[in-house]
Amino acid sequence: MTVASIDVMPPAELTGQAVLVRIDAQDEVRMRDSLSTLAFVADAGARVIVATHCGLPDATPHADAIGARLSELLERKVGKLDQWKGEAGVRAVSHLSEGEIMMIENLAFEAGEMDGDDSLADALARLADIYCNDAFALSHEIRASTVGVAKRAKRALAGLTFERELRMLEVMLGELRCPSLAVLGGELSKEKLLLAEEIARRAERTMIAGQLALAFLVAREILPSSAL
Repeated sequence: MTVASIDVMPPAELTGQAVLVRIDAQDEVRMRDSLSTLAFVADAGARVIVATHCGLPDATPHADAIGARLSELLERKVGKLDQWKGEAGVRAVSHLSEGEIMMIENLAFEAGEMDGDDSLADALARLADIYCNDAFALSHEIRASTVGVAKRAKRALAGLTFERELRMLEVMLGELRCPSLAVLGGELSKEKLLLAEEIARRAERTMIAGQLALAFLVAREILPSSAL
């Protein structure tokens, strides 16, 4: 599978461009994974807008808190665009300096994000010259900030973490050398169950953990369905 990633662009071509980077900030590990992409585009002199969706229904952080942690990890300032929709957002982005990084509000507060709302996807796409998706783990879901904006963006590219994880998936779905051990985990989804079945056929041994393991234990009637 061939996907064009952000590093195919020479830094000189990114200078002054508005780049919307979709990251996964659901936990510290995923947030750290986004650092290489954010640093790459900022160091190239792009005007960087960061979008994410994270938090639980009873604990959803605002962009200020997410940006503060990103700032610590990147060791550079990460600001916030208070008004990012419509003409106000376009003007705000046009006034950013080269290499400046700004977050928009956590998309968990946008009702249309999870439904792939067209108007939200349009608003996001208007912000940037380039859309960069670095949230591989979420890209099977039809969200406004992933599938929706990618369809509307002037140019859509994969982030460095996205590219790395895609290559690893290609290895897992290719000819595996023996001995081989596949370790699968994370949250439960229909797509992941299908992928686990395919990888289990290819690997010599498969270890399953997390919610994915619970699904198998329920299927074998070792645990009740309420465990899911």
